[in-house]
Amino acid sequence: MGQKNIMKLNYFLFSLLLILFPTVVFGAGISIEPRNSSPALGDTAIFDVYLDTDGQTINTVDGSILLVDQNKLFFQDCFTANSIFSLWPSQPAYNTRNKIISFIGGVPGGIKTSHGLLFSLIFSAKDAGEVVFSPKKIVAYLNNEKATPVNVNGQSLSLVIAEKAEAGMKNDWQTLIASDKIPPLPFIITLNQDQNLFGGQKFISFATTDNETGIDYYEIKEGKFPPERAEIQYVLQDQTLQNEITVTAYDRAGNGQVATLSGVKKSDPKPSSFRMGWWVIGLVIILLLIILVRRKLKMKNK
Repeated sequence: MGQKNIMKLNYFLFSLLLILFPTVVFGAGISIEPRNSSPALGDTAIFDVYLDTDGQTINTVDGSILLVDQNKLFFQDCFTANSIFSLWPSQPAYNTRNKIISFIGGVPGGIKTSHGLLFSLIFSAKDAGEVVFSPKKIVAYLNNEKATPVNVNGQSLSLVIAEKAEAGMKNDWQTLIASDKIPPLPFIITLNQDQNLFGGQKFISFATTDNETGIDYYEIKEGKFPPERAEIQYVLQDQTLQNEITVTAYDRAGNGQVATLSGVKKSDPKPSSFRMGWWVIGLVIILLLIILVRRKLKMKNK
């Protein structure tokens, strides 16, 4: 069965699940908080998005946040440093046209928290006046066999951008960048091969986190091949496995953490270990993919 057919089947099963087990409401909530004081005109501020699971254990959240600002804020970036989620099939992203921040994230095994950081937003204040961050429809999925969907309450953030900062302009993001001297956490590279992925070609998997400014990108180097950037998986250019492979994870402050896969032999790929790893997080990944497909189908039908 092809990947597209599998995703269609997953979507059908998930839709059936929603019919048999309709979405319920519980006291979980999403809130947005300025990391420091409210920004004044000319300031660059960080806004943190938090999750309260209300005593439940959830493994996935799918949602969006609307910014009502009359062009008073200029979006700069999102980052997931120190997030309670480790999987992001749809990284937090800002749509400048409709001014909506959308995201899909999850964590294998689920998490229970009263104030867990999901991600952070960076905005510059370019005009004075009131702005509002308003969480829209947000759905969480319980960490149970049914992956029960639950509606999450959203707590809006309303603040006023002052005409002029009392002590000059502040840039919380640049202050954080300047103070970040710590590289991303150490990680390992896993060599994999699966006939159902990448046409059966050998590929590597890798991932790490950074607790200060977040991961910016990964750079892969195979022997004398030019370095390339990739996500958390990369199909090897040299399928004969004759080159040393290094992956460098860079955070947004430019700090790097290097992992090396050396002494590679043709017998090294271990599809079984790769599959075992996916068994651990497979259910959450499938759920995340299904949610992502459902969102794309909704956007296509609009």
